[in-house]
Amino acid sequence: GGKTFELAREIGTGNSPDRLRMGALVALGKRVLLFFTADTPDPSNSQRSWYVMASEDAGSTWAAP
Repeated sequence: GGKTFELAREIGTGNSPDRLRMGALVALGKRVLLFFTADTPDPSNSQRSWYVMASEDAGSTWAAP
């Protein structure tokens, strides 16, 4: 009756100094959506922006939706 989970895996890499924060992970069958926020590229702007990535293979690969 319990759920099983895979080990954590990296879904992106880069050298950006921007901070990312997890927002939500939504699974719709094999389609998975990852919502997150990140600092804006402009250091004079303290706002954060929301982004989304999608996976059509249950999280094995990720791309823009």
